Amino acid sequence: MNSDTLNLVMAVILFVFVGYQAFVTAKSFIKYKKTSSEFLENNPDAKIINKYRNWLIFFALFALFAVFVAFISTPETDVILYYLLFLWIIIMSITYMFENFMQRRVFITDDEFYYYSNSGRFRSIGSITIKKSKAELNLLNGEKLNMPAIMAREIEIG
Repeated sequence: MNSDTLNLVMAVILFVFVGYQAFVTAKSFIKYKKTSSEFLENNPDAKIINKYRNWLIFFALFALFAVFVAFISTPETDVILYYLLFLWIIIMSITYMFENFMQRRVFITDDEFYYYSNSGRFRSIGSITIKKSKAELNLLNGEKLNMPAIMAREIEIG
């Protein structure tokens, strides 16, 4: 297999992966917007806690940096793969921006919470296990919600 064929195969595999990730994130975001707006309609007094701003800025700057580098530099060989790589970085950065928006936002009322398309009552929480930056919220019905530790602490305080 020559290098051009190998590069083409790798590019196709990479873009199938990136496309799948973007599709899954878009699908999750559409569901998130629908369920979060329903939660807010039913709970207009809900407190919204946002912890996504820093990550949103990071990934936006990363995507802009990729655009900037792609425009100011030109490779001598494999030009198409070079620009495809930057396109991949930009798409993944935007995907991570949406993921972080969903994962680092929680809605809290006096007796209920909503996180990443899941809602529950505080009395349904069996335990919260926090390990460094990750946390697992165990509900009494056996369901487990994985989340950033910062969001679990907000639910724990809530």
